[in-house]
Amino acid sequence: MDIVSHFINFNSQTAGRDKLFRVFQYSSKFVYWQLLKAGKNKVLVEKLKLLESQLSTTRKVLRLGKSMDMLKGAWQSSHLADTILRHTLTLAKLHQSAYLLIDNLVWLGKVGLVDADVKRWVQLSARFWLIAIIFNIMRNIYDIHGIIYQEKCRRSNRQLRRQYCGNEGIVQMYKESHCDTIGRLVEEHVPVAIDTVKNVADLILPLSTLGYIGASPGTQGLAGMLSSVLGIVVLWNPRLKLLPA
Repeated sequence: MDIVSHFINFNSQTAGRDKLFRVFQYSSKFVYWQLLKAGKNKVLVEKLKLLESQLSTTRKVLRLGKSMDMLKGAWQSSHLADTILRHTLTLAKLHQSAYLLIDNLVWLGKVGLVDADVKRWVQLSARFWLIAIIFNIMRNIYDIHGIIYQEKCRRSNRQLRRQYCGNEGIVQMYKESHCDTIGRLVEEHVPVAIDTVKNVADLILPLSTLGYIGASPGTQGLAGMLSSVLGIVVLWNPRLKLLPA
């Protein structure tokens, strides 16, 4: 019953429904591309393409007004004491706000409520999204650098203690392999790992939209699925959310 209650609470959030729709959207894209490559069931391919398009439109509706939330978040992050976090988070949220606002205009153009060059607005929206992701990745690199620095300090302190105390009465320090060290650091800093993988996966999408890389719809679908699932994991368990956000 706890899981059911948790799911009901999750689904009641706009962000939760958006992430669920996003998983289905990119799953549809991935599956129809695999079917298209195999030359199978063209009718199903067209149905999945339509489903992917409809889910994309639905998500645009769910995100109406979300740009204001991003502006509020930018204002809050602009007061952070850490200079790097303050600049990367604030600039990421400002560009995310612009991306969402233009995305709303894209939806208005698609449904015919405004006369707009939809393709041009889609490109502009993708540019703002790309810049927002780049700033988020810069923040991830900063976090990872801090983790590595702490690990180096810890090892240095251990070495100094060994030199000072000598070998007597000291348990031999276990020498980790590089893979073991990376695994341990990831386990100790799961929110950083999740956020980094999510942002790198998301990076493929605007790069593909803008034509900077030639990722296939299948690759885009896989990247979108991965980032969406990680987004759901964080929403499901807030303790895995990277803070400050």
